[in-house]
Amino acid sequence: MMRWVSNETGAMKKAEKQAYVRRRAYELAESGTCTDYVTIEILLDREGYPEARDWLDDEYLRESLNKICDRCYKH
Repeated sequence: MMRWVSNETGAMKKAEKQAYVRRRAYELAESGTCTDYVTIEILLDREGYPEARDWLDDEYLRESLNKICDRCYKH
């Protein structure tokens, strides 16, 4: 997994980074490899986004991710 960069210095602005992390969280949920939002947060941390836990700290977002994980998880 390559980290997305938005400018020539390689640094992402906070808002861009948050948007990317949110999109990536949904990609991971739909991938069928995650059992719940906690698994997604762990994977995002391993990908270099330790702030994902704070950025995904929303009851409705986590519920949405969990529903997708439930539907897509490959047992």
